[in-house]
Amino acid sequence: MTDVKEPTEDKKTDAAPVTKKRRHAKGKARTRYFEIGRVCQINFGPYAGKICIILDFVDATRCLIDGPECRTGVPRQTIPFGRLSVTKIKIHILRACRTGLVRKAFDDGEVARKWARQNWAKRTARAERRRQLTDLERFKVMRLRMKKSRMIRDHLAKLHEWRRLAFAYKQGTTDKPEELLAAKRCLFGMKNYRNIKNLKYDTDYDLSKPLNKEEFNRLKHCMKKGEGFKPWKRLTKRSHKISKARSKKKHDYATYMKIKRYQTSKRLPRAELLARIPKPAKETLWQHKRRLRNLFKGKTHEEVILMKRKYRQHKKWKLHIMYRKLEKKKKTRQIKHFTLMKKLRKAKEEKRAAYFKKHMELNPKFKEKVEKRRASRKKERMAIKAKKLAAKKERNKKFYAYIKECRRKRKESRAAKAAAADAAKASKK
Repeated sequence: MTDVKEPTEDKKTDAAPVTKKRRHAKGKARTRYFEIGRVCQINFGPYAGKICIILDFVDATRCLIDGPECRTGVPRQTIPFGRLSVTKIKIHILRACRTGLVRKAFDDGEVARKWARQNWAKRTARAERRRQLTDLERFKVMRLRMKKSRMIRDHLAKLHEWRRLAFAYKQGTTDKPEELLAAKRCLFGMKNYRNIKNLKYDTDYDLSKPLNKEEFNRLKHCMKKGEGFKPWKRLTKRSHKISKARSKKKHDYATYMKIKRYQTSKRLPRAELLARIPKPAKETLWQHKRRLRNLFKGKTHEEVILMKRKYRQHKKWKLHIMYRKLEKKKKTRQIKHFTLMKKLRKAKEEKRAAYFKKHMELNPKFKEKVEKRRASRKKERMAIKAKKLAAKKERNKKFYAYIKECRRKRKESRAAKAAAADAAKASKK
């Protein structure tokens, strides 16, 4: 008997959806299902933490599982869905097959090895190991954690000291090598380490050259509140210094992909896409039946269902491929158009700037007129700025006068209430 998937005639009991959604690396949401052959972990009961395989569905709340017991320690039984956690491991197995076939499929699919490689299994094993520690081992773990915390604390104190010295550095100076070294460490060294032990404090920097303007501006950005070095931030695999050409290439590619993602979000409607597909020649009913007889000759009912399902998937994938090709052609045309328009606009601006500069050099009166106009515009801007500043000061003055008046009134009212209370006490006596 060949191992084939079960037919989906009873769709209600063939797969039960899981409410928790996982996310692919590409960002698309994915839902895992309770299905025949799916490996699950038991999260409650005497077998909690062990894995099992789903064999059949009893009703909408329970299913039949098997470990098998000789491999995982879970006997054949029924269990509610709420006590199972779905993993991403799945094997091909017949519905409700006996334990011997389950054991064979478990070994052939290398389920134990796949499960042991999962972070989920590693965390479970680590938690179990922690529960089994003796008093002496727990004391050793505590001492190691204290040592680790002390190392981190000392290291961060050193980093904060670097940051304090770098904050005091002045642009273009080399007379204070400590501040210059701290500035270069903050700028070039703090982002390149992942392990405290491997951080080289005595990295050789050229202290005869000060920071240039661009580096000093980047240093000021690092000194902002909430910015600067972040030891907890995960770095990429390539943490070394990238060349300018490579950085520009990376930036251009990111811009291109941004445009492409924006363009691919505008998809064609399905009706328009189907209308573009060339229609094949229509076959007669007799030809259709003969083709099906030749295609399904000697196949079982389950195999016929599988072949039909694969054909539908293949047809859907072909449609998707065609759609992607059409979209790619459209986006390529758009990108070429955008690039050409950008070049033309840039060339026009450069031509205009060159003509303006040449005209100013040839005609001194025109140059004097332009400079006069620029000076007048600058004067107007300064006047507007001064006017706004005076208005702001006037508003602040009125606001503070209002606050002062409110405080005076409150003080008078409190004094009146206190006098009234004193008079009432005197009248009672």
